[in-house]
Amino acid sequence: MTEKEIRKFAKQNYLHGKTKQETIEELKKISYRTPTFLEKSIQTIPSLKEVKKLAKQCIQNGKSKKETVEELKKTTYWSTADLEKVIENEEFLGLLKDEAKYKSSNPALTADTFKKVAQTSENVSQHMTIEGTVKKIGILAILVLIGFLFTWNLYNTYQYFKLIQTYVIVGALSAFVVALIIIYIKKTAPYLAPIYCVLEGIAIGGLSAFMEEEFPGIVVQAFILTLGVLFSLLLIYKFRIIRATKNFKLIIASATSGIAIYYLISLLGNFLGFQLPYIHENTTDGIIFSLFVTTIAALNLVIDFDFIENGVESKAPKYMEWYGAFGLMVTVIWLYLEILRLLGKLRKR
Repeated sequence: MTEKEIRKFAKQNYLHGKTKQETIEELKKISYRTPTFLEKSIQTIPSLKEVKKLAKQCIQNGKSKKETVEELKKTTYWSTADLEKVIENEEFLGLLKDEAKYKSSNPALTADTFKKVAQTSENVSQHMTIEGTVKKIGILAILVLIGFLFTWNLYNTYQYFKLIQTYVIVGALSAFVVALIIIYIKKTAPYLAPIYCVLEGIAIGGLSAFMEEEFPGIVVQAFILTLGVLFSLLLIYKFRIIRATKNFKLIIASATSGIAIYYLISLLGNFLGFQLPYIHENTTDGIIFSLFVTTIAALNLVIDFDFIENGVESKAPKYMEWYGAFGLMVTVIWLYLEILRLLGKLRKR
């Protein structure tokens, strides 16, 4: 056997999980080469275990499947096809279980979302795509706008907030219930995500109309800033200026959870007769708090982009386009509300 044939044989053995020593023993029987020659021939070829370790490090550093394969090709001398087989292998996906925990701090885009649907994706004729997800995001955005305009026009017609207060409260609570259903039963996303967006639009439309009356021009400012942050972070993510590494996800997930708990305690406080500081205050500390929350909301977009990209690479079922779009809209709506709150505090100053 030539050295090239020996190296090819070794890589095939590694793909089947055999160690270097086992490979050398097999080669001794069929190649009629000395152990020294065999060891020298395959010493630069990493074993399957070593390739998995290197791939795991790439994933931890926020690299996508494609980027991981390209980097490993330079250092392992394995072919693209062989590397893709390793990364798509169920055993390898198990190694990434811990890293997946921080794919997104958005409750709609949790750790095991794509793993849970991976078992059925092989039987689906169409898979999730970036183009399809973008189209679904556009549809949901239009539905949010329709709901928004309903309460916005209603308020501007009658100039009486109590008239639309019921719409705002019912819309917000109903949207929350629908969101929970979508999160726990993902296949409902194509049917319930549009309903969620209309309901959220009704809720934020009423709130926005009320804020607009108190601070003229604030809604347009909040809308433009939200779009600006969204597209800026999309470009930053696309050019890998910010990577969704494990540590990045852990920090954002922790901060988001802390904010959610603080808001929940504040909400309970309204019923129990106490109020937490910073949320509604227009003091310097209150403005700094709102800036912090807005920043965390914005950085969640990076994790959401990463989550959707991983869903596409995992060949998730087609209905996951709706689920991914729904998850992103949850973050965008939160970001808009935080920017609106921050601008309101600054106007009061």
